[in-house]
Amino acid sequence: MQQTGGKKVFYGWYIVIGGAIITGAGIGIFSNCLGVFVKPVCEALGFSRGQFTLYSTISAVSAMMMLPWYGEMFRKRAMKNIMLCSSICCGLVPLGYSFCTKLWQFYLFAFINGVMINGITMMAIGVLVNNWFSEKKGIATGIAYSGSGLTAAIMVPVVGRVIETYGWQWGYRLLGLLGMSILVPTVLMIIKITPEEMNLKPLGADKQQGDGAIKQELYGLTRNEAVKTTTFFLLMAAFFTVGFGVSGMQQHTIPYLTDIGYSSAFANSIVSALMTAMICGKMGLGALFDRFGTLIGSIVGGLTILASAILLHFAGIPIIPWVYAFFIGISAAVGSVPTNYLTGAYFGNKEFSRIYSIITMATSLGSAIGVPLSGWIYDQTGSYMTAWHLYVCSSALGVLLLILAHFSSRKIVLED
Repeated sequence: MQQTGGKKVFYGWYIVIGGAIITGAGIGIFSNCLGVFVKPVCEALGFSRGQFTLYSTISAVSAMMMLPWYGEMFRKRAMKNIMLCSSICCGLVPLGYSFCTKLWQFYLFAFINGVMINGITMMAIGVLVNNWFSEKKGIATGIAYSGSGLTAAIMVPVVGRVIETYGWQWGYRLLGLLGMSILVPTVLMIIKITPEEMNLKPLGADKQQGDGAIKQELYGLTRNEAVKTTTFFLLMAAFFTVGFGVSGMQQHTIPYLTDIGYSSAFANSIVSALMTAMICGKMGLGALFDRFGTLIGSIVGGLTILASAILLHFAGIPIIPWVYAFFIGISAAVGSVPTNYLTGAYFGNKEFSRIYSIITMATSLGSAIGVPLSGWIYDQTGSYMTAWHLYVCSSALGVLLLILAHFSSRKIVLED
């Protein structure tokens, strides 16, 4: 069976579509819609925003702590079973939220979500794309990750309407049932972990291997070698600032816009536009990295985060929230596409999942701190403005760190 020849479509592109569906549910439904619940739940149950959004931190930290385990298990080819289990468990979590009345109950379900979520988010799809593509990896990654924006763009206003009409409990129930109904069939019917399962080679492998071998050539650094490089720590620091700033802004967009006088419907529309921009951002950044390489892609991605933080200062001007939606949508892609692309570009694929799992921890940690920090700053000051000042500084630092990582990577020699 040929990988691209004749009229046959390379199955890797079906993996990409499956990845888009999975990120659409695993991230778009289970994560990107959560900002809609901040004000309704806090008002109904009497929580402060800092207290309530801490459940996002608990989920992110527990997910981060599990990343090395997932990296090891994905290497041992237990990946499909893990993805299926994650699909079911993470679908049950929003159903659990809908029955919560105490903070500790939200925290408990958030912990469960964090333990299981890596099986259906960026890391899992990043490993799949890396397995199936030796070339066009940037655009393949961008398409596979774009589902999180598309689904959220549709679901944010829908969930907002459900909450207004039936209450926040039914908003969570809708997310849980819909997410499970999408994920389980997709994992069962579409996902193949490696090309070898179908007697195929990764796309572009023929250009790298002249002997026609089926097995993908492994090259690059081991995890133990990678963690000894300056590039590794620069990337960790850079992606910490990405998760810190992007999540800290994105999850509080709806409450901030309504605080400064916009209607809930308008705020939901802005987040829907944000998610639509995320689709363009993930595919655009993937194509940008493929076309112009790591330096230009890193700079452009980092600058969109800086622009988002600056624009929030002027959100009272009616046109600015729409401009902000475009830039923060692109920014949301910076924590996914570049992470995957730069890990492979700088360290190779010999132990990709093990290295990628550690670098992704930095983004998760940044997110875990940024989301509740924004809420805490609001609780203490009655305004988000101090948080927006902070994210301007952190995003400027992130751009610098990504540039330094690029030049540092030139000292790394990737060998078979």
